Amino acid sequence: MHYEVFDNMSECTAAQVALMLPLVSEQRRTKALSYNHIFGQYVTLKSYLMLQELWWRYHPYTEANIIAFEQWQYNPYGKPYIEGGMHFSISHCKQGIAVAMSEHPIGIDIESIRTRGDGLIERTMNQEEQKTIKNAPYPNASFISHWCLKEAMVKCIGTGIQENIRDILAPLRHSNQYATRSIINLNKGYAIAIIEERW
Repeated sequence: MHYEVFDNMSECTAAQVALMLPLVSEQRRTKALSYNHIFGQYVTLKSYLMLQELWWRYHPYTEANIIAFEQWQYNPYGKPYIEGGMHFSISHCKQGIAVAMSEHPIGIDIESIRTRGDGLIERTMNQEEQKTIKNAPYPNASFISHWCLKEAMVKCIGTGIQENIRDILAPLRHSNQYATRSIINLNKGYAIAIIEERW
């Protein structure tokens, strides 16, 4: 499980976008510039460069690896992966950007901590999770942490939200098939979850 988190979002400026554009391929530039707002352009470029840094940290710099990284493949549900079986996941919110990479299916999610209504909690969390959230010292952070785990699981299994979202984390409780990591940063106002399939 390899991941990176960036949370200095004061750098989300047109000047930074201009600096990053020459560092990516034409395809990535086109993708970034398809957004009409600086935030979309910035997170697209920054997340790609973060992922690229992870890729080269663990792979030799060869022509085959250059091609593999630039030409992402997609599963039938639209989840991207790198040829040769390398899996990755990208997420962003107003507070930060997170990327993860593994030889096994992996999902990462980062979300801003903010107030959620009881209706949303009841629709998305099972009874046990609702109780945990209600009794937590910081219920809003607890809810977002649980939500991030569910989003990370959806990304890890790569099928989109087709499962019962309230019980999608059941495999975490009933098997050791998945490795998980949760981070709550109250100071910066975000939570992160990473789920990696062990085999």
